[in-house]
Parts: sequence; C-alpha cells; structure tokens
Amino acid sequence: MNKKISSIISIIGNNRYNNYEHFQKNTTILLPTNIVKQRFSKLFLDLLHICKNIKNDKKIVIRRTDSEKIVIRRTDSEKNVTSLIPPNIVKRITKKSKFTNNKLFNDIINKYDFYMVKVSKTKYDPYSEVFMKAIDKLYCVLPKEESINYLKKIKYKVVEDFNKKNIYKLYNYSAKHFKKSELDDIFGNNKPVRLSMLKVFADVFNCNLVYLEDSVVKFITKFVDNLAIIVIMEDKDHVYCLRTKKSDCYIRSETLRGELGVNIKLYSDKLAKTPLGELQNLSRMKNIDYKKHGKTKKINKTRQELIDELCRI
Repeated sequence: MNKKISSIISIIGNNRYNNYEHFQKNTTILLPTNIVKQRFSKLFLDLLHICKNIKNDKKIVIRRTDSEKIVIRRTDSEKNVTSLIPPNIVKRITKKSKFTNNKLFNDIINKYDFYMVKVSKTKYDPYSEVFMKAIDKLYCVLPKEESINYLKKIKYKVVEDFNKKNIYKLYNYSAKHFKKSELDDIFGNNKPVRLSMLKVFADVFNCNLVYLEDSVVKFITKFVDNLAIIVIMEDKDHVYCLRTKKSDCYIRSETLRGELGVNIKLYSDKLAKTPLGELQNLSRMKNIDYKKHGKTKKINKTRQELIDELCRI
C-alpha cells in the first residue's frame, strides 16, 4: 500500500505543467440523451453569431436603439453588428427583499431603506420590548441584565403618568381594552403587557401607533402628521417594528401617509355597508374622534355620523 502511495506522489511531483493525460487516457464524456438531442434556441444562435464576429481583445458596449434592437458596438470601430434580440434581455431586474410574511411591511422597508427589529415571543415581555426598541436607542444597546431593570422602571413611570394625567378618560379607553385596575397591576408589577395595552405607551409618549395585520392597517391611536409613528406587526414566532437609519431613529408619520392609505378620499356610497368597527378605524386614520359627549360620559357616534364626517374630509 505504501509503495502505491509513493508511486502516485512521485508522479505528481514530476508533473510541472498540470498535464494529466498519463493518468486518464482516452476518457469518454457521457452526455444525457436529452442534452444531445436538444437544439439551440434562435436567441442563443443570434448571440453566438454576434460573438463570432467580434474579436476577443475588443471592448464591447451594449446600448438600445430607437427601434428597440440591441446594437453591439466596438469601441474602436464604427462598424456595428445589429441583432433582433428582444430588448428585455438587457433590462435590470431588481428583486425586492422579503423580510417577513407581511407584504406592506416589506414594501415600506424596501422603499424607505428602513430596517426592522425582531423580538422573539419567547421573551418575558415581547410587546413592551419591541415598542421600546422602536423609540429608545439606549434600550437597544443595553446588556440583558440592565435592560430588564430599565424596562421595569419605564413601565412604572408610564402607568404613573397615565394615572396622573387621567389619560384613561381622555383617550377613549374602555373595559374591552382592559380594566384600569388590571393596567396598574401589570405595569406596576412588571408583568407581560398585552398587545391591546401598547396604546398606553403610545399615548403617554405622544406618538402614533399602527398595527399591520396581513393587508389590514389598524390605527391604534389617531393619526397625527407631526408625530413619530411606531409600526408593528407579528407572526406566530416574533413581533416586529420598524426603525429608520437616521440618527434620531424616529419615523415621521407624514412619511407613510401614502403607504397607510391616509391620503385616500372616502365616499358615502362605499362606506354605506362598512361595519362600525372599520368606520372607527378609518376615523382614527383621519384623526376624527369616533366618540361624542353623552349625558354622563362619552358614547360612540352612530354609523351615519361617522360616514358624514369621513366624507367631509
């Protein structure tokens, strides 16, 4: 065995020109039958014909003529070789990156060169964490041990400010979102926050909050142009938010008016069969209060009242 290895090493050592003919002579290359029988397309033959008429040492410039033919022209000669090659072969195809399973979320990232922050749902408090990472640069870089205590203090101060300014009554909260006593317990004792409670963060920090659910845009707060906006979506494993690469890291609401549908004109005939919940969502989009003053407290406006206000804008 050692003699055979030594013999092979000796042959390789004497081979100075990378010529391996003495290893494998009269080798037959087998091609699949379907490849042998396949004919070249006309487009390939046209390209082959052009290549044969151009010297290898010449630089080639490809440009499109008015007749939408492709002209391959030598840079050192006036002689042109024209082919009836379809013009689409020189079009640049830009592939949009798919970051999540939400098309609108991906389109916004691609269009504005934003980046996303992803938080696993296995974390103790993923919704609070993703919201804070959307607005707080310091929280994004804190070590894990420090970030836990930092978030605990933030949540305590948020609920303290929420109660001091009586935000529960001012911003149309109700028991369907959560009970006030439940909010005090969760924020005061650093328990995991539910999605419906993120509105508390947004109202205290005075920013817009939008939640993307498939193709539906849900306005958690009223849309105000001159405020920062937090865009959140989720799948079964993660919660996501958007951030800008600018130094202040905030996304201004007016930037995303078109993508979120804020600019659309609404008409009464199209809104006639729209459910009340969707009309209330459109009201928040158009910065309209969907509640009115009742005898003792605020009550919901009727469908027709909301339609009339939405169509006036």
